[in-house]
Amino acid sequence: MFSEKGCHRFDIMDDNLIIHGTSLWLMMTVRECLLESNLRTINPNKDWKKNTIRNKQNYYVVTGTDSCECASCLRLLYDADTLVIEYLYTKPEARGLGLGKKLVSFCRILSAHRSICVLATEDACAYWMQLGFVWDESKEDASLNDFDDTYLMSATSASDSQ
Repeated sequence: MFSEKGCHRFDIMDDNLIIHGTSLWLMMTVRECLLESNLRTINPNKDWKKNTIRNKQNYYVVTGTDSCECASCLRLLYDADTLVIEYLYTKPEARGLGLGKKLVSFCRILSAHRSICVLATEDACAYWMQLGFVWDESKEDASLNDFDDTYLMSATSASDSQ
């Protein structure tokens, strides 16, 4: 279900267009979306190089609304065993529409046999808990979470089957 390297795919989920992949166009779309956020210091080009060294693949997923091509976006890191939602951002004017939840549901489909985790700031932990993620200190892994201000949360088995 992942798109080929350097490409992007289009899928429909619950009447929403989901665009996902690793194309330059998709990376730039996510970058432009993040410029308005508190995540604006994220640099997809620099992160791409860093994660390649860590043997993780970068992957981008976006969805929009009628008035905005990229209303919600996220970046994934993945390898053969694990899929990590590194960040999720929804523009303020699109919040409350369920776009973030749809992107997370889409990630569950993409994860296939991989375990799925999320890097969550303390402020966002409650949101992720509502989506079925839990923090387990024993699962903290510096190779997946190299930030001091985030927690590595794992999907519970009950929510993995959704």
